[in-house]
Amino acid sequence: MLPVSTDYPAAIRKRRDRIIRSRVEITWTDPQTDQSIQVTSNDQANISWLNHVADGREEASFKYLATDGSCVSDGTYYTCPDTPELAFYYQMGWWSGKVSDQNGEFSPPYPRITIRMAPQTILGLRIVGDSKRGEWPVDFDVYLYQGSQLAHVEQVTGNDKVIFEKSLYEYNLYDISRMVIEVKKISHPRRHAKIVEAFTSMKEIYEGRDIAYLSVLEERETSIDGSLPIGHMTSNELVVQLINLRDRFNPGNIFSAYHNLLKLNRKVRAWIGPKLLGRDVVEYKPMGTFWVKSIDVAEDSYYVTFTCQDMLQLLSDTEYNCPTVHNANLYDQAVAVLEDARTVLGLPNEEFYWVDPELQDIVIEWFFLETMSHREALRRIVERALGQGYVSRKNIIRVEGVNFIKLPEGS
Repeated sequence: MLPVSTDYPAAIRKRRDRIIRSRVEITWTDPQTDQSIQVTSNDQANISWLNHVADGREEASFKYLATDGSCVSDGTYYTCPDTPELAFYYQMGWWSGKVSDQNGEFSPPYPRITIRMAPQTILGLRIVGDSKRGEWPVDFDVYLYQGSQLAHVEQVTGNDKVIFEKSLYEYNLYDISRMVIEVKKISHPRRHAKIVEAFTSMKEIYEGRDIAYLSVLEERETSIDGSLPIGHMTSNELVVQLINLRDRFNPGNIFSAYHNLLKLNRKVRAWIGPKLLGRDVVEYKPMGTFWVKSIDVAEDSYYVTFTCQDMLQLLSDTEYNCPTVHNANLYDQAVAVLEDARTVLGLPNEEFYWVDPELQDIVIEWFFLETMSHREALRRIVERALGQGYVSRKNIIRVEGVNFIKLPEGS
């Protein structure tokens, strides 16, 4: 169950004059799948992972050990990931080779990273330091280029937050293909410059009059006798229609911030909530996370329509090669399918599924599946367990056994 405020039940149950609002967030760029992104540096530590600054993950996995004299033997520090395999699962970011002086300042040439990408619109900056160590860039310059031409320089001084954000919408920065970040000062003396994320996804939130229509289809239903169907994998669908203001979504409008961004598999999140009684506040609740499967927009249309499906659709587009396993329990096989999907899709080391421990009691003498999609492999396991599978509103793939009753905490 999703937590709600004490005012929520009265607002949602009101029959007359009830006001329901919706909100949609679309991630227009995806660093994890954009193969055009290349990150280089003029200065980096012996262990430093440049690709981390453009993978969409904004927090280091641990408080990493450094040889700059800042660490103590208190058991809170971890060694840095020193192989590509460890770096895939554990986020670290870029560390400069230089160490700042007693004032936290660097001497020229300043530590610098350069991010090259396919030409795209830049609506804002989001530079993320190391929250685990509590260190961040204080003074730094950001250079944005259209090809070889410098389009904008953002000079930042006195930043006092781990996450620096600033809108650049007013500068109309389109066709940006290169970003250079030059760090002049960091928050602590005698430390490496650290950036965990710099090339962030371009996200936009639409609400109010931006949304003409929103519908969520959730297929997980009870049967006539009140029980849940067994042996089923269900997928949810979102249809959202946005106002095509000033032809902003028209593919032929080269002056639009969305030019060349109307592509499939964009990430979409949706919320719905009532306006609380007597207050100008809307209490939104998540309806799920989806991926765009079709886009419908005509040159003279007032609307653009996105049809989206949940994470199980991603598993339909990938292939699973199952090994033959002797005395296999279905819990381990479901986890094997989902972990293989994580690797194929390049998902970070974060929870994206939950498998009912009850499946550990179902043992198959010889388990084997022919080559098929990860979704179909998971469906076969769910069917054999007489359970059910679906994606929760918190974007967690849930595989439940036939006797499942209670939702675990945080599901």
